[in-house]
Amino acid sequence: MSLNWREIDQILSELELPGGFIQKIIQPDYSSLVLELFFPGKGPEGRFGLYISLKQGKTRLHRISGKASRQIKLQRFPQLLRSRIKGCRILDARQVPGQRLVELKILQANETLSLWIRLWGNAGNVILCRETGEIIDAFYRRPARGELSGGSFLPWQESFGEPDTGFSLEDFSAYRDYNAYIEARYTLQERDEAFRQKRNELLNRWRRYSNSLRGRLKGLEAAADGEVILSGEESAGDLILANLHRIKSGDRWLEAKEFSGEDTVHIPLDPALSPQENARRYFTLRKKEERRRKRALEEIDDLRREASQAELFVKKCEESDKLADLEGIPGPPEKRSPREAGETKHAGAYFFSRGWQIVVGRNARESDKLLREWARGNDYWVHARDYPGGHIFLRGPKGKSPPLEVLLDAGNLALHYSKARSGGGGDCYYTQVKYLRRPREGKLGTVLPTQEKNLHISMEEDRLRRLLEGNES
Repeated sequence: MSLNWREIDQILSELELPGGFIQKIIQPDYSSLVLELFFPGKGPEGRFGLYISLKQGKTRLHRISGKASRQIKLQRFPQLLRSRIKGCRILDARQVPGQRLVELKILQANETLSLWIRLWGNAGNVILCRETGEIIDAFYRRPARGELSGGSFLPWQESFGEPDTGFSLEDFSAYRDYNAYIEARYTLQERDEAFRQKRNELLNRWRRYSNSLRGRLKGLEAAADGEVILSGEESAGDLILANLHRIKSGDRWLEAKEFSGEDTVHIPLDPALSPQENARRYFTLRKKEERRRKRALEEIDDLRREASQAELFVKKCEESDKLADLEGIPGPPEKRSPREAGETKHAGAYFFSRGWQIVVGRNARESDKLLREWARGNDYWVHARDYPGGHIFLRGPKGKSPPLEVLLDAGNLALHYSKARSGGGGDCYYTQVKYLRRPREGKLGTVLPTQEKNLHISMEEDRLRRLLEGNES
């Protein structure tokens, strides 16, 4: 809930704002301001931030004990305040009796300005006015209320009626003062809200991702288990070649006994082709079918591992009860680019390690596709040195370098997916993606790294097993 007028009165009485200088104006987010104040002669106690929140249902002002963190670029109104009141002195700070309206009188050169702070639960605002009440600008411009440049704001001339006397202060004896109590109360509340929001967002994303993997896995398993053109060991092409003497030009069907002699099959023929060409057509179709099934089988293991990882992260989100529990849970892989027509194989194998995504290009085509369509400049790239192999891409928290354990996981995967796989170990090098260059007219998947660092890897069976089985560390 927003502060009531009695709480605001208590907070102002503790702060003793007159005489303070406004040293900085900070905007932590789109609905709050911080005025960093300095009171000469008061030592460390004479420096603190005055936090003003205009969030609906959480409007308040109070002293903050630490430094305000700036998450966004300074917007229009805070920039105006910086140009008008930065370095100026607060002459007075008073509250309209019984109301959630606070006026800071500020001396700017030879002019006195009023910074009004209205802490209404659903219509909070900060308004900068001249002594005459003329509005210079407002945090939120509200034309319907006349709260815009050139408008008028004169609360002292309004009649608000008798204040509500039913409010009382909560017990704050365990804290330094009421400011400290309010800061702690809202910090805890907003931390809980941030946890629930992040938990629900992660949980929903991982559930959707898990469901999509299960759907794709079901389709691939059906493809891998599907029948070939003819059941058993026979093929349509073999039967056509065995019955060439029975096929006439222009025939549309061949009725023939299977090689086992038990069943009769009807094989469609293209009348525009010769019998030999019809046989080759079926041989080609069979090879395509076998390749499709082989690709499906290759993907099934990867998808099962990814699905297992996704279900593990769903469980972790469900069991989390504080924000720190969510720190090591990454987001699911981003939506991949649309597949090319007829393509069933997705680009790369996905792993997770200590909050980092590890994506493996298992061949030149996948590596090139990942480099072009998935990787970003600040992602990391790992590759076996002096051996052909898959490209490994790492993506983690913004601004962070991969820890050693993540690099060891990536290095083991790099050797596992390279020609150095049977050597028991070897060297890898790594750098950021922005330091990779494709050679002109080079082979698919070839890159030239710069600013690379060396990493010696001893293959670890337990580490590889953990990664390949989908057990995230």
